[in-house]
This record gives sequence, structure tokens and C-alpha cells, in this order.
Amino acid sequence: MRGELENDFKLNVTRSKLKRAKVMILEKLDGSFKDEYNKLEAYGQELRLSNPGSDVAINISKDALKEGKKRFLRLYIYFQALKLGFKSGLRPLIGLDGTFLKAKFKGQLLVAMVQDSMNQFYPLAWAVVDKETSRTWSWFVDLLKRSLDLNNGAGVTFISDMQKPSQGLLDAVSTVLLDAHHRHMPIIKMLENIMIKVMERLADYEGKAMSWTDNFSPLYMKLYHDYREISHVCTLNFNGDNGYEIIEGKDKHTVNLEKKRCTCRLWNLSGIPCPHAIKALMHEKIEPVTQIHWWYSKEAYLLTYKYKIQPVRGVQF
Repeated sequence: MRGELENDFKLNVTRSKLKRAKVMILEKLDGSFKDEYNKLEAYGQELRLSNPGSDVAINISKDALKEGKKRFLRLYIYFQALKLGFKSGLRPLIGLDGTFLKAKFKGQLLVAMVQDSMNQFYPLAWAVVDKETSRTWSWFVDLLKRSLDLNNGAGVTFISDMQKPSQGLLDAVSTVLLDAHHRHMPIIKMLENIMIKVMERLADYEGKAMSWTDNFSPLYMKLYHDYREISHVCTLNFNGDNGYEIIEGKDKHTVNLEKKRCTCRLWNLSGIPCPHAIKALMHEKIEPVTQIHWWYSKEAYLLTYKYKIQPVRGVQF
């Protein structure tokens, strides 16, 4: 800046004045970081108006309020469309993770997400907190529990990356919600970019399902066909009841069709009949593809992406 002013306008400006000017320009371009925090409550109310049923929770420091000051602590957002998508067609397996925010005012972004039947990340809820601690995680999970009516959590599994931040976090946070350039934005601009990215993601992924030629996810249909090929080289022994002994090379497994169990555990864990189960099902004249779990179906996928985040009005509102 100093060189250009000297060359173009023959002005000699001090470095301190240039720094002040640069700060003023950046604040006009990106909005004042401090003012953004003051607008958070109004922003939260606008989200509730534009997307009825959405949960927005904002915590202010009680200690600061006693001193007559307003200091932001935490913010939680869960859109109604994402709640409905989760309840309609997604497995109750929720991943939790967090990542640093490198803006002028530091903090952490906490995220809850699941995977759809194409192994794509589906974001559920996110929060901005001052620090990543057991207290802030408990606050986040408690709000998530209320948003999804999880009661005591029966039937839902949570997974998390327990590594230290310096050892790396799940790629899902940066891939799904937080591109690098978002980390240097004022808080509302960052939240707006997250919302828009998720909004576009829902529409984009719904459209992809229209090209599916089967009733199940192409990703898992490929896996199913691989298993079916393997089943052709297996041999079968039947006990006349519910038990099958399936031999694959040097391995031997038992299959119980009534319980949908195989000792290789692939069917149990994935919901897709393993080669041994396919062999037994074909012996019983049952089409194995009908035994793929509903979570992998086109119906479940379309129900997941049926619900949309609604546009939000601008800062003047």
C-alpha cells in the first residue's frame, strides 16, 4: 500500500496510518467482527422465522452480564429440515468432531453428522463455542438429544475421534462444513456460508438419486454383486432346520437365516447379505437382494434429502 501511494499519488503515509486504514477497509468488506457477535440474537431469531421448528441456542456469559457487559459464549444451530431428514432415512449412528476457528476471535466449531447410503456426510447440527471441553461437549450433546428427542439415547450410537487436535481431526469437518477460507470470516458470515453449503448439498444429493437404476444405493449394490460372485465358489451343507454350514476355501462359516446372522459378521454389521448368507438364501429360493437393509434403499435416500433448508433474509432484517 505504501509503495503504491508513493508511486501513484506521491504521498508519504506512515505505516501506523496504513494499518488503521487497512483495518477499516476489511471491516467494511467483511463486517466488524465485534458487531457480528452483537447481531447474533437477531440472526438466531431470523433463522427460527425462516425455518420453523429449527433449534437455535445462544449463551451469554452470566459473569459478564453482572458487570454490565455482554460476552458471547456458545451458539448451537439445528435446522428443522436436517432433523426430518435424519429421522426419515438415516441410520442412528452419529459422529461428533470439532475443529479450531482461526478468526480474529478464536473458538471451536463442534459438529454432529451421519453418513447416508452413498457414504456421503450428512450434517446434523453445529455449534460455535469458546473452548472444546467436556463441559461444552456436554452442552452440545444435551441440545442434540433434545432436538432429536433421543430420551436416554437407546438405539442411537455415537462415535468420535478422540485424537488430540494437533494429531489431526476427521476430514468430514473441513469437507462438509468448513472450507479453509471460512475460518477467517466474522461469525455470522461463517454461519451463513455453512448454511448455504448445506442447503446446496441437500438439493444436489437429492438429484443424484434420480440416476439410480436399482432400488438400492449403487455403492452398496456393487458390494452386493461382489459378494454374489464369491458365493458361487462356496459350498453348502444344510442341517434341515435353520442352520447352514458354508465352506469358502479353507474357511467355514455358519449362517442362521431366521436371525440374519453369519459367523463372518459381515451381514450382522453392514446389513448386506455376505457371500455365505447369499449362498444359503439362494438354496431357500429367496432372492438375496431383498434382504439388503432398508437404510441402503433409494426410498430411504430420497426421504433423507426430501426436506430443505429455507432461505434466510439479509442483515437489514
